[in-house]
Amino acid sequence: MFCVEKRTREWLKESTMWNICYVNRGEVLMSFVRDGLIPFVESKGYRLGRGPEELYTYIAKSMYMNHAFSTMNSKWFDVPFNTDGTAEERIHYYDTIDVDSWSIFWSEWSDWEELATDGQRGRDRQIDIEEFVWRQLDLDSSPQTEVLYYRMNDETEQDVADETVKKSDVYLEETAGWGGLRK
Repeated sequence: MFCVEKRTREWLKESTMWNICYVNRGEVLMSFVRDGLIPFVESKGYRLGRGPEELYTYIAKSMYMNHAFSTMNSKWFDVPFNTDGTAEERIHYYDTIDVDSWSIFWSEWSDWEELATDGQRGRDRQIDIEEFVWRQLDLDSSPQTEVLYYRMNDETEQDVADETVKKSDVYLEETAGWGGLRK
């Protein structure tokens, strides 16, 4: 494992093309995490359960280890913070940070070769990072979780009034005249 970490650190020291100049890959990745990913996720009402350094480390190691793999075959080496998100929370996450939101984000942050859409595996790493974000969310402290729970439990006065009025069963009313038997 030490060998992988050493190679990852060396990889991070290499230059990579970012915008129109060459920059240290580690600097680009740290800027991506601090100035891009974290503010993006927080602007959508979510909080991450890990600090920038931990996120940086997980992303760096996983991007290095999976640089040649498709997203279907990639294995990310992170410890999930979000281990008990419900199906409703996941659906709400995908509704809040939808494909269009990610597309806008990637148009601003995919100017380096590892994440470039026109690169060999750039889109694969983008998909990996989108899934990685879900695993690193702190749902308990995220405002979006409160929004979801409010929506799930939202009852208007009309809903409560409707529950107190006994509704008749249309099927039983229709069968009352003929006893439920067909002629």
